[in-house]
Amino acid sequence: MRVPLTDPPRGRTDAAAPADRAGSESAIVSARDLAIGYGREPALTGVGFDLDRGETVGVLGPNGGGKTTLFRALLGRLEPLEGSLYVNGSCATVPQADNARLDYPVTALDVARMGSLAGLPWWRRPGRRQGRVALAALEAVGMGDLA
Repeated sequence: MRVPLTDPPRGRTDAAAPADRAGSESAIVSARDLAIGYGREPALTGVGFDLDRGETVGVLGPNGGGKTTLFRALLGRLEPLEGSLYVNGSCATVPQADNARLDYPVTALDVARMGSLAGLPWWRRPGRRQGRVALAALEAVGMGDLA
């Protein structure tokens, strides 16, 4: 998927990247004044960056901040509303689970006891001592009745 940066398209093309595009010659992803959203409503505006070969990037932000929207554009699932996007290669994501099981059979005491795992050898399970410490921790924060 390649979208040239020289004339901001509304959508994607398969044209080769122009030689005079902004950014590094080794850029595998470039965005300029990018607006991405759903329908005609932008969720992100003014996005601009270059990602060069060999770089590692983390995308951080609050829930609803536009991280998934950006990745959908990089994957070609969303068309740019404004600006331009150039992707030279293929992108992939590992999405968060949408269907988290809320009925997992674990108690508050079990979760508190899990805090002891880092201090135990890998083959040992938390014992009575760890259970007492976990219960005391729950009681210390006013959650003893939820154990």
